[in-house]
Amino acid sequence: KILELLSHTPITGFGFNFAHEIEDTSVPLRKTFSSSDISMFLEEADVQTVVQKWGSTIKTQLYLLSVNAELEGNKTTLQFNAHFEVTSAAEASQLLKDSTLYSSAEKITSSIAQKLHDLGDIL
Repeated sequence: KILELLSHTPITGFGFNFAHEIEDTSVPLRKTFSSSDISMFLEEADVQTVVQKWGSTIKTQLYLLSVNAELEGNKTTLQFNAHFEVTSAAEASQLLKDSTLYSSAEKITSSIAQKLHDLGDIL
């Protein structure tokens, strides 16, 4: 309904955001963060990395999926954004009429989060 009311407003995309937390980060998942740890380049003694991050953006036929992961202590937070590019409010409205669009994106992000959680079992 909102997109119909704002049909004159330029719209170039929309997206869904999801977040997952992994409380007990496995060693294999922890290793995915190792390339983001630059503390070894500091010449100071007694330094400690307290937060590490990595991110990826994956292009599918329908959307861009951005994944941003953050490791703090032993907890990993995964932030996902499924971004759909459109050229108009009418196109966005048409895509959003698909009742499976949100649940499909949620299922994919949950699957990725579960696979990252299970890295210790897989490797």
